[in-house]
Amino acid sequence: MSDLEHIIAFWQEASEKDRHTMLNLFKSKDYSWSLFLGHLVLEKLLKAHYVKHNNAQAIHTRPFAIVGSFRH
Repeated sequence: MSDLEHIIAFWQEASEKDRHTMLNLFKSKDYSWSLFLGHLVLEKLLKAHYVKHNNAQAIHTRPFAIVGSFRH
């Protein structure tokens, strides 16, 4: 397994753990924390996707911060 494959697997596994926690929080009606974990799940999946499709380490910032910087 290459270094990039290890990085992709790391982000995917971390995302799955957070997803499990998110679902448990949702079931316990702790919606605010569930939503917060949901955004972390998406962020980690985006990082895995970035590494896979760019053959490069993910950038060291939050993807949503970059999206927000495109305001006019």
